Amino acid sequence: MDKSKKIKYAGTALKIIIVLFSFGYIYNKVFHEMQKDEFQHLSPLQKIEDSSGLFTVAILLVFLNWALEALKWKFLVSKVEKVSFGKSYKAVLSGVTVSIFTPLKMGEYMGRILHLSPENRIKGTVLTIYGSMAQLFVTILFGNAALIYFLPKMYDVSSGLYQWWYYLYIALIIILNLFFLMALLNPSFLVSAVNKTPLPRKVKKYFRVLSLFNPAELFKEVLLISALRYVVFSLQFYLCLEIFNIELPLFDGLAIVAITFLFLSFLSLSALMELGFTRSLICLQLVHAFYAYKGSENVVVDADVWQASTVLWLINLAVPALFGALFLYGVKIFKSEA
Repeated sequence: MDKSKKIKYAGTALKIIIVLFSFGYIYNKVFHEMQKDEFQHLSPLQKIEDSSGLFTVAILLVFLNWALEALKWKFLVSKVEKVSFGKSYKAVLSGVTVSIFTPLKMGEYMGRILHLSPENRIKGTVLTIYGSMAQLFVTILFGNAALIYFLPKMYDVSSGLYQWWYYLYIALIIILNLFFLMALLNPSFLVSAVNKTPLPRKVKKYFRVLSLFNPAELFKEVLLISALRYVVFSLQFYLCLEIFNIELPLFDGLAIVAITFLFLSFLSLSALMELGFTRSLICLQLVHAFYAYKGSENVVVDADVWQASTVLWLINLAVPALFGALFLYGVKIFKSEA
């Protein structure tokens, strides 16, 4: 067997392994959780059927969510390679497929850059990381704003030392967010910061691609799209809570969702950790705190929050990951792959 065929078979085998790992992790996590005794009595399909209108909207927002991400990635990689919106959408979903089972969601970068020409993949990785940083910044920004709004509902911060700590927290958050915003919109600053790291010189040179952008286009094409996408998947979570009878005023509900995503952004080591209890535990405590503040007699069943979180994970990550696996079929993993 000649070398080119060996490389081709190796590439095919690697893609099959990636798909099997992705499918296996999804199957294991979903069905393993469903088999637990405390969830045997649940009937999520009935609640979804009862709220079919809300569920339909949540499903439609899945396409918008990843379309916005595809637009953002298409713009970012346009500095090194022109890709169509369709190809960008496929790349984004392929990234979801690989990130499902990889730590720190690092597979997201690998899944996407496989759709680029081999010579552009390292620069594509740098640009993908930048896009993720922008999305993380938006998550932290909205999450901290929600936390500032929600803290007085959980603790008495109207007097004494707590009031000073509260105002200090607000001031610190404003300063830090302004600093990170200026850093994100100043590519030369990011390149300079990377140059001061102990990374090898041959690695540092790839970060110079960030210098091809100007602050105005980064704000418009990256940060604003990231903010729109954040609104979309936050609304999805709120709708899922409504479907499973977690009734919250819109503003307060979105604040709870924002804080949940804030903590989740620091806790998640992989997309799998967003399933079930990691997200549910955070959200559940916030919902209970809100009802306690309102003096409401509403009883929130833990399993309802778990179901809402799981449905969101399924429609936003698991199902797109299955489609992303199909889009991996036509890509070439190795440069010399025929």
